[in-house]
Amino acid sequence: MGGNWLSEEDDNQRLWGIQHKEAAVQEQRDRGGQILTGRSGWVAGRAKVTPYLRELAVKLSVELPFRRAAEVLNYLVPDLSAMTIWRVTQEAGEAARQEGEEKRSAIFEDGEIPEGKEVVEELHFEGDGIVVNLQREKEKRGEVKHIVSYRGKRQISRGRNILQDKQVTSTMEEWRKAWEESYARNGEKIDLEKVGTIYIGGDGAQQVKEGLEYFPRAIYCLDRYHINRHLIEALHHDEEAYKETCAAITEGNWVKIQAAITEASKKTKGNRKKRLIKLLDYLRKNWEGIVNSEEAKRLGAIEGQNSTT
Repeated sequence: MGGNWLSEEDDNQRLWGIQHKEAAVQEQRDRGGQILTGRSGWVAGRAKVTPYLRELAVKLSVELPFRRAAEVLNYLVPDLSAMTIWRVTQEAGEAARQEGEEKRSAIFEDGEIPEGKEVVEELHFEGDGIVVNLQREKEKRGEVKHIVSYRGKRQISRGRNILQDKQVTSTMEEWRKAWEESYARNGEKIDLEKVGTIYIGGDGAQQVKEGLEYFPRAIYCLDRYHINRHLIEALHHDEEAYKETCAAITEGNWVKIQAAITEASKKTKGNRKKRLIKLLDYLRKNWEGIVNSEEAKRLGAIEGQNSTT
């Protein structure tokens, strides 16, 4: 073959994300690095995991247990262990945590002023928490806090929109730190004091509403996804009451909502009646957010983010 063709060994090294560097053998041994073997029987010695392989490992470990992620990657890189996947994931998570903490503490502990200069008409924040099973940790479960921010939505095809300048903050830290990190990240580019309107969307949880403390002029909105979910759970058996309640929400008429749900509760009992009482209480507590939802257009981006966690 001509000189431009890769040897089988070089091709495997590039394709499967393993870089063989003899000079790194002793360094990797000192670090307790693991021997990784490539395809076709070539041995990488004390190899290092490349950014591409690291990215694959992190993505798989989000969806699968470490052992199963290792089994999948072993089709590409034989002898890659679950412990290596765990180590790579821990390193990536710690790097992201440190970066976020540095940005947050610079503003909220050191008193630095955000340097963002861009002026935008509107800025959207959506927050939600998702409980995940933890692997190789003292606690079996933990809550990942997601805050998605974006400047608006742009239509790319019929019925499909994308978020403009999407910024995602995900952390296992407390909600206060999650909001402070999101504030700091957005403040790097945007002049937050000059934003025309800020919207904060959520499911009614108080932790998401805490974002109002960091953006005093913000408008809280209960997103339609959660409104619809609660309506369907409580009124799936009563189509007429469901339609009446939805129409009253669109009108912003609390009296009609209360009347429709109260009337529906008279026709049922047991758990169905309890769900209706719970629905009415949920709508009452979040009425301001429901009224504001029209002003914030259609929210719901956070649910798409949670589906990838």
